[in-house]
Amino acid sequence: MNISQKTSLVAVAWLAAGWLASAAGASTTPPAAVIQSSQNAAQKASSVAFTDLTTLNGKSEMLSGQISSSQSQESLRASGHVVLQVRLVGDTLYFTTTVASALQSILGLTTAQATAHTNQWIEIPATNKAATAIAQSLTVSALVNIYAPKASASVSMARHKVQGKTLISITGRSNPSAKTLEATTLIIAQASSLPVAGTLKATQGNATEKKRATFRAWGKPVSVTTPAGAVTLSSITGS
Repeated sequence: MNISQKTSLVAVAWLAAGWLASAAGASTTPPAAVIQSSQNAAQKASSVAFTDLTTLNGKSEMLSGQISSSQSQESLRASGHVVLQVRLVGDTLYFTTTVASALQSILGLTTAQATAHTNQWIEIPATNKAATAIAQSLTVSALVNIYAPKASASVSMARHKVQGKTLISITGRSNPSAKTLEATTLIIAQASSLPVAGTLKATQGNATEKKRATFRAWGKPVSVTTPAGAVTLSSITGS
């Protein structure tokens, strides 16, 4: 584990525990400008590795992966098992899952088709609506923006020292809907302007969703292998 990875893991752990509450000092740069600089730095780096833990109603899922402008991959784990994987190689998306209902809801397969093709890689052309939607989520900006404050949010910002490095935390609190309260925090390395971690907490009625993410390996090459034995979506649906 390298130093930047340690910093991101420590930062998100400290934030989750509330230990980043004591700031090392205030920043004179407006939060919006810091966020914009971070978004610019992320776009320039163009690639990142990440982990994203989501907890909802006592159940947890871990999404991890690597994202770049030309190749990306993600893996979703639940209850200790990989339940879904996505790979993007050029303009072609590859998708596999152990859950038949996911194939029905995401790819529009029938019950019989979904049951027959669980645990099998499916090749989906870029022109497919589902592939387009998934590919749009496999971008650096889409990943980081989950944790950036909404435009309507009440924003606060502070600086912190973690393992000798200065981090900037930007927290936004908003009401995306009448019954939803949301708080997001993006943690940025001051030296590079790159995000290192993020948290989200959204509450709607009795339901609470929590997310914690770490970002590392910014700008590093991403290599994704085309799955062997993939079947085309058109061969399944006949269209």
